[in-house]
Amino acid sequence: MKMTRGIFRSKFIFKWLFTINDDKFESFFLPPQNMTSQFMIKRITIWVLLPLIIGLLFYQLRPFGNGWIDDFKLESDALINFGKRLPDFLKYNFPDGLWAFAFTSAIQILWAPHEKSFRVFWLVVVFLVIALTEVLQKFEILNGVFDWLDLITMTFAFVSSILIFSKYEKLNT
Repeated sequence: MKMTRGIFRSKFIFKWLFTINDDKFESFFLPPQNMTSQFMIKRITIWVLLPLIIGLLFYQLRPFGNGWIDDFKLESDALINFGKRLPDFLKYNFPDGLWAFAFTSAIQILWAPHEKSFRVFWLVVVFLVIALTEVLQKFEILNGVFDWLDLITMTFAFVSSILIFSKYEKLNT
């Protein structure tokens, strides 16, 4: 089985991420000529669902507040003690960055087969949504607390997703 270019070279660990069928080892970043549902599920799982799940886990480490997600928080002394030791950035800003990364990745996966100008339009929309969620908190239009570090983290995540997908698009064309 021959490997193509890709970020991971370890067949035995990452094979399930890349394999579309048993006899072909494909790049994970771009769809093959005939995009399969298995391929799309893998892309969505790694680039969208995994960041969201990790963000929710970090969100569990926040102190309880008045948010809607607090109804689903786990209460355990070990979790609370662990959360107290983590830096505030990991409890408050990092989950927002993961949300922005997942949102940007989802749009890129969804619109990958379309023209570049069409994808750019939707990425601009995504950035406006990301920025507006934070800016509207500053003016108390949305619930929450405006934080420059949130805005910087979400912008960094947005740019990171674009760079990851565009780098591997160039490698595989």
